[in-house]
Amino acid sequence: MGNYSFNHVFPRKIIIPLIISVLLLNFYFISVAHYIVFVYYILLLGGGGILLWKYREQLSNILLNWKLRPLIKFVLLGYSAVLTEEILVALVHALNSGASLTGWGQLILQFWAFNIFAFTGFIFGWYFLYRRYRYTSANLFFIIGLWGLYAEKTLSYLRTDFWGAILLILPTMSVYNLIIAPALASLPPAPDNRVKTWKKCLYSFIISFVFSLLPVIALTYLRAHWPLLFPPCAYIPCS
Repeated sequence: MGNYSFNHVFPRKIIIPLIISVLLLNFYFISVAHYIVFVYYILLLGGGGILLWKYREQLSNILLNWKLRPLIKFVLLGYSAVLTEEILVALVHALNSGASLTGWGQLILQFWAFNIFAFTGFIFGWYFLYRRYRYTSANLFFIIGLWGLYAEKTLSYLRTDFWGAILLILPTMSVYNLIIAPALASLPPAPDNRVKTWKKCLYSFIISFVFSLLPVIALTYLRAHWPLLFPPCAYIPCS
């Protein structure tokens, strides 16, 4: 069976806090920040996430037994999940700005261009890691989730928007776990190598960071020279 049947996306101990966070986050963004974000979490976590979790056993077996080279399979699933998620991101921004259908399509292409680079290190890094270290569901949730908080700079907003940042923590962690879940489920867990949890966490961050360096440098260069190919700085900060 694949990666613990997607259990790392919604660990039992965080399900209730996660639901509360999403509900309060939606209320906060609508009533305080006047920003439409509920569509994203309802469709991604409430729709796609629950659907994957409901059929986790069947999906794990299908993905694990898919006759394709492991790296190709992993990369295809990883990028497919990223591109699907970015359609919803673009939808939220389009609804919030009142963009037309054409504007939504343009945003989709811009977010795709950005995140093909932004997620490359995350995808290839986890292919490297998951074949070498055995993780529990809790390990995966917190390690992948913490990387998500770092990548999205969620905690940097504590000074300017404390409650918004706090409420974003669990949803962001679950989103990153959901994005990589199909790819992880396509690989059998690595043999038990008895590496201590803190070492796995450290190695995971180092590998993800190293694998991300070149794609992020390329993204920074391309965005500086061809900014119209990527989302506006108002959506994703340019610095």
